[in-house]
Amino acid sequence: MDLIELMNANVYLTNIMLLPCILFIVLIIRNIQKWKNNSGLVIQQFYFLCFWYCYLFVFIVGIVLSCLYHYYMFEERPVIHKIAKLDPHFSAPLLCIFGGVLFILYYLYLQHPCSNIIPSIKRITVPIYYIALIFSTLGVLSYVARKKWYPEWNENNYFKCRFLCMHIFFHYMTYTGSILLLLLYYIEIRPIFKAFFQTYDTCSDIIKLE
Repeated sequence: MDLIELMNANVYLTNIMLLPCILFIVLIIRNIQKWKNNSGLVIQQFYFLCFWYCYLFVFIVGIVLSCLYHYYMFEERPVIHKIAKLDPHFSAPLLCIFGGVLFILYYLYLQHPCSNIIPSIKRITVPIYYIALIFSTLGVLSYVARKKWYPEWNENNYFKCRFLCMHIFFHYMTYTGSILLLLLYYIEIRPIFKAFFQTYDTCSDIIKLE
């Protein structure tokens, strides 16, 4: 294994960090399935559940395509390359969109009166949210910087090393941000649902969680 292959191994092996994300999404889905809404929110619960199932599907497909894309990056495998190119052109952008939507939704949730019903939880979750946002922002900025400084592939080994180092940093930052963000949703998925689909009075029973 030469230097480039060794560095590239650090790229696709970082996808292991996405396994906790899948676990959190599965736990969120199982949590939602246990809810018993007696206030006419069955339809909202169904679509909310569909959103998380879609997110889970995209995550699983994204991990598979990302591993294919990076593992065979330096090998002559035309067929695999055609399939793997779905990662940078489809699954990765879609995961970024999902992540951005979740960050926005959680921020909107923080502005809702329901988010202040359990202040002891907020003292824990709000700092986690901003840490996740910082990590994700650093990751996105590193990706933008890489696209600016290394817009095209180059056969120079020094160029390849710089490219891979920046991409590893991008993976570490964004994956850490995703783990922390999904941890928040796992902790507060019920209050978040109530905040968006019920009034302040009807969502006051969230206090029972404390």
